[in-house]
Parts: sequence; C-alpha cells; structure tokens
Amino acid sequence: LFVAINWNAGGGGAFAVIPHKNVGKSYAIQIMLFDEYYRFNLLDTDFATFNDYVIASGSEDSKVMIWNIPEELGEPESPDIAPVAKLNGHGRKVGHVLFHPVADNVLASTSADLTVKLWDIEKGQEKQTLQGFLDFIQSISWNYNGSLLATTCRDKKLRIFDVRSGNVVQEASTYKVSSNTIEPISFVVPRRSDAFQSDLFPPALSGEPALSADEFFGGKNAKPKTISLEHGFQAKGKKEFVSSAPKEEEPVAQTPKTEKEYQDAYHQLRQENDDLRNQLAQRDVTIRALTIQLEQLKTGSS
Repeated sequence: LFVAINWNAGGGGAFAVIPHKNVGKSYAIQIMLFDEYYRFNLLDTDFATFNDYVIASGSEDSKVMIWNIPEELGEPESPDIAPVAKLNGHGRKVGHVLFHPVADNVLASTSADLTVKLWDIEKGQEKQTLQGFLDFIQSISWNYNGSLLATTCRDKKLRIFDVRSGNVVQEASTYKVSSNTIEPISFVVPRRSDAFQSDLFPPALSGEPALSADEFFGGKNAKPKTISLEHGFQAKGKKEFVSSAPKEEEPVAQTPKTEKEYQDAYHQLRQENDDLRNQLAQRDVTIRALTIQLEQLKTGSS
C-alpha cells in the first residue's frame, strides 16, 4: 500500500510514507513525515510482513522504533505521529531492520555494536542476540521459512545462523566476481492462451502469518502461507497494531526559579556537556587504536 523513503537523512533524520495510489504532485499533500522523534540520522526502515500499516525504523541513536501508519495521511507540516514501541538494547547505531517472512511481529535488527538482535515487537521484548562478527554487518536475509538468517560482514565472512539457538551453522568467505560480463538468459513460452497458467504464475505469499511470535521462538517451523493468483489479490484493510512494550517516561524538566538555581542548572549542563565531549574524544582514540591494530593484523596475515 505504501512506499517509505529516507527524508533529510543528513540533517536530523526523518522518513516519509507515500501511498501507492497517489501519483504525480498529488502525493505532496498525502505525505507523512516521521521526524519529531528523530534527532539522529535514520538508517533503515521495513514494513511489517503481515500488516501494511506497521513499519519499523532504525537510526544512529541505537533505537529501533515501531510505528502505526494512519489510514488517512495528513499534511506534512503537522504530523501527529508517535512510535507505538521503542526497542532498546543495541549499544550503537542500528543499520538494518528486517521483518520475519513467516512469524507475526518478529523483527531482526543489526547494529554497529556487532550484534544482530531478534525482537517480539508486540511485547517489546528482545528474544535473541547473534554474535561473533568481527566488523560491521552489511546485510541480512531470511531463508524461505525464517529458520535461518544469512549475514554478510565487512570482515568478508558470510555467516548463516540458526536464529533460535544463536549458533553459526555455516560460514564462508564472500564470493569475488571473476568475470567482467553479464550474459542475459531468456526463454520463450510457445503458446498463447487467455486461461490462467499456473506453471507461469506459481502460488504467491498470502500476507497471512503461519506462526505467532511465541510459536516461532518456542521452536516451531512452518512454510509461508500462499495463495493462487488465478483470481487476483485484494489488499486487506488496516489491522490495528497494539504493543505492550513498556512506555518510556519522558523526563520533566524543572524550571529554575531563583538566581542560584539558574546558576546551578547552568553549571550542571556545562559539566554534562564536558563529560560527553570527553567520552567522545576517548572513543575516537580507542577507534583509532583499534583501526591501527586491524591494519597491523591484515599486514601480518598477508
């Protein structure tokens, strides 16, 4: 029903949701910007597999957020949108989010903390952490029934995880392209018919989950539910998503009333700012040291 695009990703991070039914300039009044809650760059979004009105996002503030998309999108200047769930657990920026192909409300996320986490978004719970990466994770992909997750990493390793045990079931070095040409392969079906041809149009994904999150994390497997396209496909109406994830309490700032309180508040904020600057500087030093060690290891092994 929608397409999502990163919007002003370099200036605070927002993303836009645009209905497929709108074309041309008419989309401008139907766009919904999800930007109020982003003060860091947005890095990825993914629509829920079984609910077109739910979308997940990840950003540089290390949070995964879950959003409900309203049926009637409003003006971009005055969005009234808040995330229905904030998933906290990653220690650094979240690079990818990807919903499960079979189980409802199951989401995978990757982070620069060198982990992949699996979530039950309805309960707001972290269910599993996949580890063993030596560098940034570059992509993730589920297998057909969602029992395995393939990952590629900047350490040039392709790893396949059993996501419920957390174990790597296969690992290999990534594939180098050995040719500089691509040869197209084509075929012709030597027949003409107005009848539905099931061999050319196999069953497609139905949009209905085969498992609940509890069943999946309990160890159950199932193939995706499919339907025939002989009679076409009609998108279903909105299914309301409600998360039982604990709500974050926003801190209430106390307004200073006396000159002394103003001075105390000023010095406290300045101290917090200095502490953060020192932490960032120390991290930069650590990153540079680790980079040098990595280069030395590469040089020594080559």
